[in-house]
Amino acid sequence: SKATVSVLYCIMYHGALVVLIGIYVCGWITLRSGKRDDKKDDSAKGGNGQFRGFQRNYLLVYGLVMFSDWLKGPYVYALYDSYGFTKKDIAELFVAGFLSSMICGTYCGAISDKHGRKLMCLVFCLTYMISALTKLVPNYWVLMFGRVLAGIATSLLTTTFEAWMVSEHRSRGYAANLLDNTFAWATQINGLVAVLAGMAASTVADMYGFVAPFVLAVLPLLVIIAVIMCSWGENFGNRSVSPVARGYELLKSSSHLMWLGLAQSCFEAAMFTWVFLWTPAISTPQTKASLPYGVIFASFMTCIMVGSLVFEVSTLTPVPQLPYVLHGVPALTSLIPIVLPDNKELVFGSFLLFECMCGLFFPTYASLRAQHIPEESRAAISNFFRFPMNFLVVVFLFTGAQKDNTSGFTLLFFTHLAGLYCYYRFSKSSLTTKAASSPIL
Repeated sequence: SKATVSVLYCIMYHGALVVLIGIYVCGWITLRSGKRDDKKDDSAKGGNGQFRGFQRNYLLVYGLVMFSDWLKGPYVYALYDSYGFTKKDIAELFVAGFLSSMICGTYCGAISDKHGRKLMCLVFCLTYMISALTKLVPNYWVLMFGRVLAGIATSLLTTTFEAWMVSEHRSRGYAANLLDNTFAWATQINGLVAVLAGMAASTVADMYGFVAPFVLAVLPLLVIIAVIMCSWGENFGNRSVSPVARGYELLKSSSHLMWLGLAQSCFEAAMFTWVFLWTPAISTPQTKASLPYGVIFASFMTCIMVGSLVFEVSTLTPVPQLPYVLHGVPALTSLIPIVLPDNKELVFGSFLLFECMCGLFFPTYASLRAQHIPEESRAAISNFFRFPMNFLVVVFLFTGAQKDNTSGFTLLFFTHLAGLYCYYRFSKSSLTTKAASSPIL
């Protein structure tokens, strides 16, 4: 019966979450116990205590930023729908955010490099707060303004905080290999706060309505402002020339950076498009009203944390080799909903594996950006990378992703293959660049 099927699926999803949490906890304990006696590298540059203090400060800010961001994510569509907007109106609001990020994002990074990353982190907080508060007004144009602000804020979120941390890390003389540790911790914290934010958002939404998570998101942003103003110093990129012009010239003259950006954009475009596809892919007419979507979401976020642990464990594998896995595996998982769409258990399993790859993707590409992007134009170039990503998402939302799941996942399959090819070209180009810059003895 319909009720029996729903109960069985609920048991499966709850059981999967328990198992995934168990895997993560066991892996985390094993990894940490293996590192207790290996702290020499931490103290080699700058002192273990000084670095850990700096790292904890950044991770506190990063965790609160992502907690605020995740609070709003699950209920954007539901809120717009509750205000009586049509699917066409909602699609336009969503696309506005991606277009805003695509058009304005490049200049946000340039302004960060030129006028200060700390300053722009504070601007992010104010922009995101205003964007969240526009959700209180059920007016199309007010909400459209909020989506434009959200697109700008997202560009700042994904580049400015990282650019500040990398620059500060280097200026303090900490060992370069410790950056990978910070990136891995950031990914784990991102997954953890996503689970907590989902639970908090669900609780306040049940109590006060769909707009409540957006109001709650303002509180951690206020804490972030206080922490940044009290404990962060300012740092800049290259202020002598236009960061946009500098970033553009670097991409033109450094083909390996262009291929790196395209590979990253392909993965992220597929990831953001997947967000619109996973719900109908795992539901059926009998189960769509009763599936525990919050538990499923928590399972995905736990997989991201598992993926970040894999990054830490994979220290024996050079970071430049990991993207071949994290582009290739998602291409294969995209085939499951195409070939076996009615096998919801296998589709769910393929999604869990894809989320593990997302957990591996974040620290891997953060490490690659830190290695290859020049410090003086870091934020500007990172935002150049987001332009093709946003463009692809807008195209996908207006084409195959809106038609049916088969068309959508076919797009994802070819996008991941394109990302694999772009990374292969980056790998070859970066080797050529190193060889050309090496002195002849």
